[in-house]
Amino acid sequence: MKTLLNTHHHGDHTGGNENIVNKGASVFAHKNARVRLLKSIDDNTKSSKKALPILTFSTELNLYFDTTQVLIFHPETAHTDGDAIIYFVEENVLHTGDVFFNSRYPYIDLDSGGSVIGAKKAIEHMLMLINAETQIIPGHGKRATKTDLEKTLAMYNTCIFRIENEINRGATQEDVSQNRALTEDLDGKFYTEGAFISPEKWRRTIYLSLTSE
Repeated sequence: MKTLLNTHHHGDHTGGNENIVNKGASVFAHKNARVRLLKSIDDNTKSSKKALPILTFSTELNLYFDTTQVLIFHPETAHTDGDAIIYFVEENVLHTGDVFFNSRYPYIDLDSGGSVIGAKKAIEHMLMLINAETQIIPGHGKRATKTDLEKTLAMYNTCIFRIENEINRGATQEDVSQNRALTEDLDGKFYTEGAFISPEKWRRTIYLSLTSE
């Protein structure tokens, strides 16, 4: 059985669905990812429904291939509202999808149900599941280790704490997005020139996420 698991609905992770289905694979995904993929197909008549997952799950799914167990679980809200995190149990390999960007500020798709607090909780969940020997495949960035994931969690905690304090002091979205001091000690570790999520965009995302929850 050939299986393709979509970690979420974004095109850079699902754009090859139809080609892979044509090779005989079946697509699985979280139920919200299928809903969002279906909407994108409805909005684009050139797209084929072959790209859609044929099996969806709500909270957790286990797959078994010979001696290999694949544990798939869904964080309620993280990068989107339809994320799937995949753990190959015997191989001790974790695929995080876009819930984890290694050594980069992450993209939290607020318009697709994403949440900064939810993403932080998802990382905490992953850290409880793995150990120092786990090989981690991030959604973007180089292959990672538990230490890399811990660094990202520390970054979340620091940024959320600082921006939450600014919000409580009455700072506006523009105040926070333009306040470089809030992340300047982290920017060298999580941002390189030209990266998709700039420090300003990251600060703005945190502000918008915190004030909407």
